[in-house]
Amino acid sequence: MLDRGHAFRCKRTALACDEGLLASPSDVAGVIPDQAVLPLVATKSRILAGASLATFDAEIVAGLSIETVRLWASLPRMQIAVQNDSGVPYRMIAVESMRQWHCLIQWFQDNRFADELSGRCFSRNKFDAIFRKLV
Repeated sequence: MLDRGHAFRCKRTALACDEGLLASPSDVAGVIPDQAVLPLVATKSRILAGASLATFDAEIVAGLSIETVRLWASLPRMQIAVQNDSGVPYRMIAVESMRQWHCLIQWFQDNRFADELSGRCFSRNKFDAIFRKLV
């Protein structure tokens, strides 16, 4: 299980999360862990056809350093869906490693999103997690 400081420790460099590097206290001086930005490099994402963007989409793009692509270069190991304000999945996020998975899950939890598949041992519609914004 990840501790609350995991995303904070992933803040140090662009590759910190995937490389498992921990930030030193001097690297993050003055940054409050819950306000830390998760800098995953080139987190690949696609917008689903026909779906409207969520009002909070800019928060997701900025917070996760999202790069939107038309097609996956290769089939991702896991996929996360994000629901728009209407409850319809609109964005797919490719996950290539378990470290990236844990960092993404932690970021969504820290930013008031709930995983509809939490605690389940199966995927739904090819998604391994489906997040919706809590009000």
